[in-house]
Amino acid sequence: MRKTSLLLFLILISCRIYSQNIDSLFNAFVNSRIQEEVNPLPSSISGGHSHNTANEKCGFGISAIVRQNFQSFSPEQQQMLKQMFSRPGMQTSIISPSGKFRIHFDRTGNNRPNYSGIAIPQGADTVGIMMDSLAAAFDYSYNFEINILGYNVPPSDNGEGGDNLYDVYVQNLGNGNYGSTEFDAGSSVTNLPSYILIDNDFIGSYNSFGIHAARATAAHEFHHMIQVGGYIFSAGDLYYHETSSTAMEEFVYDYVNDYYAYIPGYFNNVSRRFSSGSGYDFAVWNIYLEKRFGHNILKRIWEIMAGNNSALNAIASAISQNASKFQDELNYFGQQIFLTNYRYIHNTIFDEARNYPAVKLSTPYTAPTTVNVNSNLAANNYLLFAIDRGEFKDSVITIVSNSDITGNVSFEYSFFINFESGASKIINNYFYKLNSVNQGMIKVSNIFNNEPIIGDIEKGEIEFPYPQPFSYAKKEHEYIFIPVAPNETGEAYLNIYSISMDLMFSGMLNIVPGNKISLMWNGYDKNNAKLPTGVYIYVTKSGDTIKKGKLVIYNE
Repeated sequence: MRKTSLLLFLILISCRIYSQNIDSLFNAFVNSRIQEEVNPLPSSISGGHSHNTANEKCGFGISAIVRQNFQSFSPEQQQMLKQMFSRPGMQTSIISPSGKFRIHFDRTGNNRPNYSGIAIPQGADTVGIMMDSLAAAFDYSYNFEINILGYNVPPSDNGEGGDNLYDVYVQNLGNGNYGSTEFDAGSSVTNLPSYILIDNDFIGSYNSFGIHAARATAAHEFHHMIQVGGYIFSAGDLYYHETSSTAMEEFVYDYVNDYYAYIPGYFNNVSRRFSSGSGYDFAVWNIYLEKRFGHNILKRIWEIMAGNNSALNAIASAISQNASKFQDELNYFGQQIFLTNYRYIHNTIFDEARNYPAVKLSTPYTAPTTVNVNSNLAANNYLLFAIDRGEFKDSVITIVSNSDITGNVSFEYSFFINFESGASKIINNYFYKLNSVNQGMIKVSNIFNNEPIIGDIEKGEIEFPYPQPFSYAKKEHEYIFIPVAPNETGEAYLNIYSISMDLMFSGMLNIVPGNKISLMWNGYDKNNAKLPTGVYIYVTKSGDTIKKGKLVIYNE
């Protein structure tokens, strides 16, 4: 896994490179190894397309492409590449407790390990303890990915590293380089033995540091080893190799969250084609699939890919085998990634949704209007419509999913604020028409005032507070939603009294503009402390409208 500040377009190819581009590929690879900024590669490669991977660089991909096209380089270039591809010579090594990994490292010099985050007793063998921790991380990754999740066991390297164990080389890879999985991408694309390079300290321009970064890298790179050894190396699907490995970091070491730094790349450009990007920023897709169907679907995707199917075809097929459709899942995924950051609601599919960035939307359209879109392949398109009705200010976000995995689809979308002949109802008095020659490839859903529309829900006010009773001990009870009347300011006063009319909380809160509007209160008093178990009286004042009632709180 390489994540550097290189400005490099990584060309994904499944066939030969034109001769005029081989020098560019060579220079890009050499510069990626020596950490220098390089110019973008040309994209005139038969059957290929380019990916902008600035600030996100994986040595796995470009290394495999260079190896795959080794015979196309000049004799001088081949000689230099042979030296760069040779396994590092290290001073010593240890075997992991499971007996499956050999960790090669230096005790002195530029490659000496220096992982922070490990308790080292005074006078102890610092390097030895660090390498024991690294070995444990690889053993844990193996156990989780092979024994628990059930992935195929990658092959040994036939003694290339001195024995048949999986080899890990600890090296000073340079600022921003986490690691890389190296293998011989020759004529065969299956059952490929490999070895791993990993940084020796993770000091500098990293998003995670020390042993935490090393653990995430172990999970990531070992999954690459599984992919090429147990399934297939697919040069045209490098993005999915990286999507899978980055998501695996989250599954194995949930607390590290290194992928947070990369997902803005997708959230800021959600309408891009499914297979574009580095793959690091699209880990949320695999996390979504795992939440929807369990981990077996991710393993099934690799099983289907191993039959020389593209990642997109494999994804669509695996979803179909789980009694759903790619079209439906792409659209529902679009809803769920919208409900992140400040748009978070309690029943979103992502456990860490509040830590994700917010989807970047385009300038809102003023309704009524008609929008023409040429959608990218297998992409979600977000159309934001703003409606000002005086007392109510509504927003409708329409998600139009193009599920065609072979090409772009154009469509015309018309939004109305009153009924029009032939239009479909969204909610209340909002309607739409969609026209496309590929209508069957399109799925539409809507989000009304930041809440997904399920059926025909009329906008109004909640009648009673919920959840009731409210319990601090229940994780799902983060807020109490309290009845309030709408107003033009979008704010209202809330007072909470004890049953003896002692004022426990008073403040101005934002009105939550959902299908059923409410005030959202966290249950804490004016001193930001939990309230005792009991019955409380709420009073909301919105403009001239006052609502009041009782609610129950459990402080167990």
